[in-house]
Amino acid sequence: MLVEVISKYLLSNKRLVVPNLGTFIVKKTGENVLFSNLIKSDDGVLRRLLVEAGISELEAAGLIDRFVFEVNYRLQSNGECPITGLGRMV
Repeated sequence: MLVEVISKYLLSNKRLVVPNLGTFIVKKTGENVLFSNLIKSDDGVLRRLLVEAGISELEAAGLIDRFVFEVNYRLQSNGECPITGLGRMV
């Protein structure tokens, strides 16, 4: 669900911060989505999007934490992490 929320948001917005992971950045709509780990601080947007989708604040925070853990784990273990609808992080 989290990846779907991110993908949908990036269709009409230029960037989205995933707290403690980094920022997805759209340079040109409909093309590649870039990722930068320079901006990691929580701006509350992703959590708000999840809450608007019907998830409680606590569940949203847990969902984000699990996503960050899984991405970091896959990157450390395999050197890459495929993210459906967004591509893969290496």
